[in-house]
Amino acid sequence: MTRTIRTAAVICGLCLLVPLAGCRYNDKFEPNDTYETATPLISGIEVAATVGQDNPDVFSIEAPAGTTAVFRLRPLAHEDCPQFTVMGPGEKTLYQDKQAFCGAPPWLAQTKADGVVVSGTKGSVYELRVPAAEAGRYFLKVQERKQADNVFSFSLDYSVTARIE
Repeated sequence: MTRTIRTAAVICGLCLLVPLAGCRYNDKFEPNDTYETATPLISGIEVAATVGQDNPDVFSIEAPAGTTAVFRLRPLAHEDCPQFTVMGPGEKTLYQDKQAFCGAPPWLAQTKADGVVVSGTKGSVYELRVPAAEAGRYFLKVQERKQADNVFSFSLDYSVTARIE
């Protein structure tokens, strides 16, 4: 027990002294880790956030039927290996990345509804275009992918924008 407490104290001290060691702080939108606590986005308004491997971010936007919900994510700092899931009304999964680890080819979908388009590469803007077949809330879940040699959890500072077309 004492060894565990000492280890935790060393890690906390390291996080305070060397923030680049992988210890990052929550953004102002927490808790937005679930679909129930999703942060609503206003069409066209960019917001800055931080996401970690063990602390996903969930955002939502209202979309009328027959439109397209467009989510854009722009990396700002730290690691750049996001994993995406998009849900539509009725908790229907419209897109979900298959790869859990960074370094694997991006945009291999485990689930992908008709018409969903995902684009972007490491170091660029990522865009998810999701046809809104029915009116309601559309959700974007962002999480940093794991690395094979993790010592600390990695995180990504980014900005996200949603719009309806």
